[in-house]
Amino acid sequence: ETLAVGALNQTIVSPRDILHAIKHHPVAFIILAHNHPSGDPQPSPEDLALTQRLHKSCTLLGVELLDHVIVAHDKHYSCKEHHHL
Repeated sequence: ETLAVGALNQTIVSPRDILHAIKHHPVAFIILAHNHPSGDPQPSPEDLALTQRLHKSCTLLGVELLDHVIVAHDKHYSCKEHHHL
């Protein structure tokens, strides 16, 4: 489900926005993904902060955040693989 569409270098989304989407679709797990049009999949400090806030919010609701994946051209960055979850 698309939750936000941003400008060239940013978008604003919060854990509340993300978790609101599951209100009508009860789930046990979620995977968050977004793209970096720049071609560099390295997470920004804001990406990592959102991952941590979302992880805490999910835990409170009994939903497991399996991963936050950043896609950029032919590369990706997995927050789980890099121990950010």
